[in-house]
Amino acid sequence: MKKFLLIVILILIFSVVQVRALAGEQTNEPDFVSYMKTLQKDIKANWKPPKADENIRVVAQFKINKNGKLSDLKLIKSSVNEEMNNAALEAINKTAPFKPLPEEFTGKSVTIQFSLDYNVKCTHSMCRP
Repeated sequence: MKKFLLIVILILIFSVVQVRALAGEQTNEPDFVSYMKTLQKDIKANWKPPKADENIRVVAQFKINKNGKLSDLKLIKSSVNEEMNNAALEAINKTAPFKPLPEEFTGKSVTIQFSLDYNVKCTHSMCRP
């Protein structure tokens, strides 16, 4: 009997690669830190990926309108695992609508690139370098 102990770690790596105003010029830069932390936590709570035997990263891109409405959701880095891709899109769709953007933000929307990582860690001695 193989003594492999696989510990599956779900990690939602949040990476805002791009946050940009689509209209209007910023005079006071809003603080998006707490907004993005909440966004990460909420999407992570809704992400139910299928089990896999390998590490997988899916990167989605979407817009959040000033009122918190989701638009233009798409995958910009998909995996060969279609179930994983669908789980990523579903997590974002389930989380929407989001909280309205910070009041001091004067643009119409922000564009977010969001990474969802599924990591498998093997603790067996044959797995370790």
